[in-house]
Amino acid sequence: MKQFFEPFSLGDLKLTNHFVFPPIKTGYGTPDGRVTDRQITYYRQIASDGPAVLILEPAAVTPDGREHPKQLSVHHPYSSSELKKLTDTIHEQGRLACLHLNHAGAAANPRASGAQPLAPTAVTCPTTGLTAEVLSTEQIGAIVEGYRSAAATGAAAGFDLIEVQGGHGYLLSQFLNAAINQRDDEYGKDRLHFASQVLAAVREGAPQLPLVLRISGN
Repeated sequence: MKQFFEPFSLGDLKLTNHFVFPPIKTGYGTPDGRVTDRQITYYRQIASDGPAVLILEPAAVTPDGREHPKQLSVHHPYSSSELKKLTDTIHEQGRLACLHLNHAGAAANPRASGAQPLAPTAVTCPTTGLTAEVLSTEQIGAIVEGYRSAAATGAAAGFDLIEVQGGHGYLLSQFLNAAINQRDDEYGKDRLHFASQVLAAVREGAPQLPLVLRISGN
């Protein structure tokens, strides 16, 4: 166990230990995507002598992919300066900050997004009980652009690395899942196509930052 508490390098990043704090939804933000004192205190307490990397709670890359009314935002003009409050707090404790990007797809909450859930094909979410609308190629393109823009916002906010949510039943994993993705276009014939576009977009938006892909084990 001793080695887990020793420093090590991940590419150009210097980590104080081998521990990573996962993205946990707090609901501590504001409905318009502002960071609150409660959020700052929460992350400060975790970072203080804590894990080397803190992955922040999920940030929806576009408004229609939101899960929670008080979710972190990356699409407002002021999002970069708001998120910097959190990266500065984590850096003050000598720890690294990771931006977690997601689009909930069929699992999006209409009360948070203000829109009908979207998915590769018409699938009913077991959590909300709502049937998602089928994404058009234009809408898919807008979401991919959302990932690029979100990555650029994260870089401007001082994040050290970016994680893309590719599991847990959210949009990217919905495209990978043959039981859900039954499209007959390029996104169905090659179920990796959307994921490839998303990862390329994040690389374009923040080429200097290490990129992590979270996937489900099954």
